[in-house]
This record gives sequence, C-alpha cells and structure tokens, in this order.
Amino acid sequence: DVIHNFLVCSFMRRWRHAAVGCLTPKEFDHWVQVNGASTFRQSYRKGRGIVLASLHYGAAHLPLLYLNRLGFDEIITMGGTPRTLDLLGLGESRQVMLEVGDARGGLSMDMALRALRRGGIVNLAADGQIGTSRGILVSFHGHLRPFKTGFAELAVATGADVLPVVVSLDTAGRVNIEFLNPLK
Repeated sequence: DVIHNFLVCSFMRRWRHAAVGCLTPKEFDHWVQVNGASTFRQSYRKGRGIVLASLHYGAAHLPLLYLNRLGFDEIITMGGTPRTLDLLGLGESRQVMLEVGDARGGLSMDMALRALRRGGIVNLAADGQIGTSRGILVSFHGHLRPFKTGFAELAVATGADVLPVVVSLDTAGRVNIEFLNPLK
C-alpha cells in the first residue's frame, strides 16, 4: 500500500523513481509491467544496436532499471546526468549518462555512434530540444514544434533499430513500460 501511494503521488518526480530501483525482484515484478520485451530482444539479437527513443520526462529513465535487471548494463543515455544513475540505484553499473549540449556534445555523439556500431544501446529523448542535430518542424496540437532528429541520424548512420519506449502509470499505481515496434 505504501509503494502504491508513493508511485501514484510521485510518479513524475525523477528523484523519487529511486524507490523503483530499490524494489526486490519480486516487488519489481509486481509493480512494473513490461510489454514488448520480445520486440526489444529481437532487435538486440540483430547486433546492429538499438536507439531507445523515449519522451522527455522523468519516467523515461525507468526502462534503464528494467534493462539493467536483465543484464543490459552498457547503455549510453544522451541527455541525463550521472546523478540520475545514482538516484536510480545504477551508479555501480556500466551505464553512462551524457549531458547533451555541454562541452562533450560532439564527444557524446561519437560515443553513441561507436556504441551502436558495436551493437550497443543508446537511450535518448526523441522530443528533446538540445543537441547538434538539425531538427524538423512537426505539427503538434495545432502548433509547429521543433523536434531534433538525432535519434534518426544515429539509426541511419549505424543501421540500428529505433525502438520507441513509453512509460505510464495505471490506475492501480503500477508502472507500465512498453517497447514499441521499430520505426521504419
């Protein structure tokens, strides 16, 4: 009951996602529902790398916990801070968070390209506004909104699959992580 109330009341607070990182495997399975895991595995088995295209909000980091529990701990996240890994309980993993737009901007893209060429995983917010990619204007609720194209540029340059990943909370307080089919 405490975990339920905590998740429902604090879902969008990134620092509070640390509670999910502290769950035992049994608790994690109870509170976190994952759909599309087979889609993720099929893409990973291709060996061309995966670009996880998430949305730009705190819950987007929760799939990293799930993947870490499966043994995928070499993930580069573009647009996060190393502190986020610590808060999620992943500070000892081999995951790397790179702040996009800092002095390592070009280095970030280079690291992502190398990881994908090795068949690795790169996580980024596909709706982000920061970065060096060109961007395109997309009609969004009646307004033109710029979207960066870095996720697509990485995929085109490496042949990696782009898997959208969506995180939501249901009315029972359970976290839902969904790996969608690769973008074509």
